[in-house]
Amino acid sequence: MKKKNSKKRAKVTSALDEQTSSYFKRVEDMINEDDFDDDESRKLFVENVFTQVENNEVKLSCDMMVSRTMEKLIVYFNDIQIRCVIQNIEDHFCKIAMDKFGSHVLQSLICVIPKAVRSERSKIREVEQNFDNLKSAEELFLSLCHCFQENLGELVSHTYGSHVLRTAFEVLGGVKVADSVVRSRASRQSREKSNQSEEKRRSIKQTQVGNAFGTDPIKHMETVAVPDSFPPILRQLTNMIIEMELQKLALHPVSNPLLQTLLLVLHRKDQSLCMKLCKAVMSQIDMYNSKKGRIKGPRESKEGDHEQASKEQERSYRVPVLLSNEISSHLVEKILHVVTPELWREIYDSYFNTHLVQLSCHPIANFIVQHLMASTTDKAQAKQILAELLPYLEDLLANEHMGIVVRMAEVAVQFLIKQKTMLKALLQAFHCEGKDEQSSAVLLFLSLTTYDIFYGTKPDERGEIEEGVITIAEESPPGAKLKSINFHGALLLKTLFDFQDPSKVVTSLLCLSMEELMTLATDSMGSYALEAFLKSRFVPSEKKHVLIEKLKGTFVRLACEKQGSHVVETCWRQAEVRYKEAITQELLFSEQQLNGNFYGRIVLRNCGVEHLKRKDKTWFEKEQKAVKKRKFLEEILEERQDIKHTKKVKLVEDGKSKNFGREMAALGFTASGENAVDSEEEDDADDAKGSVDAAFEKKPKKDQYANKNMQTEKKKKNRSSNETDKLAELEFIDSAIKATKSLKKSKKEEKKKK
Repeated sequence: MKKKNSKKRAKVTSALDEQTSSYFKRVEDMINEDDFDDDESRKLFVENVFTQVENNEVKLSCDMMVSRTMEKLIVYFNDIQIRCVIQNIEDHFCKIAMDKFGSHVLQSLICVIPKAVRSERSKIREVEQNFDNLKSAEELFLSLCHCFQENLGELVSHTYGSHVLRTAFEVLGGVKVADSVVRSRASRQSREKSNQSEEKRRSIKQTQVGNAFGTDPIKHMETVAVPDSFPPILRQLTNMIIEMELQKLALHPVSNPLLQTLLLVLHRKDQSLCMKLCKAVMSQIDMYNSKKGRIKGPRESKEGDHEQASKEQERSYRVPVLLSNEISSHLVEKILHVVTPELWREIYDSYFNTHLVQLSCHPIANFIVQHLMASTTDKAQAKQILAELLPYLEDLLANEHMGIVVRMAEVAVQFLIKQKTMLKALLQAFHCEGKDEQSSAVLLFLSLTTYDIFYGTKPDERGEIEEGVITIAEESPPGAKLKSINFHGALLLKTLFDFQDPSKVVTSLLCLSMEELMTLATDSMGSYALEAFLKSRFVPSEKKHVLIEKLKGTFVRLACEKQGSHVVETCWRQAEVRYKEAITQELLFSEQQLNGNFYGRIVLRNCGVEHLKRKDKTWFEKEQKAVKKRKFLEEILEERQDIKHTKKVKLVEDGKSKNFGREMAALGFTASGENAVDSEEEDDADDAKGSVDAAFEKKPKKDQYANKNMQTEKKKKNRSSNETDKLAELEFIDSAIKATKSLKKSKKEEKKKK
């Protein structure tokens, strides 16, 4: 008991006398209440408090109790008062930066420096006294940065000083970095607690690190103009850090977030210096036999020794420290997102190629592989990654690294590659590749269990093969039901609905019982998967209406649920008019029950129940027109996406086929580049070999001239069709604008009538 009491007393003790502490406690209460009559009274209050703060800044900033009051006062200080405070602590910058409480005050002061610099440059100053000896905000900040340069080795890994240095990097680069990088979890939680009321948020929000460059909160990673004197200081500090032992800094829990902040600032401000820092960090990776070195390309080997060398590398491979460490892995993730495509390729060839399976099975390095896939921008590179990982899909699931599998599915959707192969591998991994077993695929994906475990059957008892027909020996036992939904399983299912051919997954979803559908619709993550099914442009509308028919009679129950209400609204939006009317009538029948529920009231408003009550026939006509317009717009967008995709492929093919026509022919590629586009039967080069000789034969001149005439005629037709398409789009836009205007007018008239 004595120890606990002594700790509590230690928290309350203050180095200041009781009179000063009580005075600033009353000041803090006044700021929190914000009960001032007008701006003038607040201004007078701040001026009176400033007289007590002046010449006592160091003592007040380093006090446990008063430091919080100082942070809040900085918001209300004008530019001259801020400059006075900074100038008075100029000789004690490093002492305050490394103080437990003073570091927070200094951090808040750095945040308001951009505002002071802007006001100086725009000549908005308050000249009330003679301030001839007062330095400018820019000069004071540069003085602070010089102090940081002199003590950089100590500040980089200091618990409190590193936070001040991170804020200085942001101001020097004019870049907002996310709080998840700049601030610790404890700091973010304490700020959320302290900013509970809206009034406090408005006053304190401007001083936060992310919002240092103006009153309006700046978007993530947005840059702001800075004085010309700031970038050279940022370059000097970066070069000094590059010369340090980066491996120790990357593994240190305090200096690692500092490197992340610097990396993100340089990514926006100085790309060449950012690449220099990335190379310096990645060169610290200890890959083979404790040999360090700069990033190099893939090692060359003789043809005969290639297989043996690769096997030996796989056996002797050990995951590098920087990739396997819980702290340094975050820095590597950031590097993968900020590097140029050329350097990304170098990093992949040096540290990831042929090692993706081992890294994906590692408990920490698998997150880096996820970021590797998320950061890739090249289709061929994405294809190579999937080709290496797909054969080991079941091993990844056995290691419970579902994030890798979900990311693989997302890459397949993003680049339109290996989707059939991916789905086939998933069905094999979950032991449901048989036709009868595929109906349980959605259940297995959502629960992340194989067919054998989910239904409690042995592999030999699952089915009996008789004359080429598979018959399941035993139906699903009554206990085999979907009880809970796995987060990654729902994400995987959501992504699979974006595949170009999700027919197997669609039929499996429609085989779910009503109880299982309700479990899915009311789950926080499962509801997103169900909405993805309804929104997917690759799922036929007939299948969507089958699901809506199955959900009839449950819309009221779903509308009263937080997640289910979103499913009801999505069903209503994606359905045809007659299905919309049926959903609305079902909701209208239980209007009183829904009005008494928070989510139910929102569903009533969004699903047109009021229009049905008033028997507004024009509303249904408008809905029909809106559905037609939406379909037309979706078709236009699909055509545009297809045109863009084909153009990119043609550009790549033309450039390569012109230069390497004969070489490509020898490898089995046609002149038209049929093999360049990724079909689901990729790597089938045997069919293309027969057409290579015919494709590169010389044609007679007459045929060539005839072909040219045909091409010119086709071009003219394409131009005319493009012009008609543009006219149709313009007409569609005009009609959409007119429709919105008429809707607004009708709403205004209805309000006037009421």
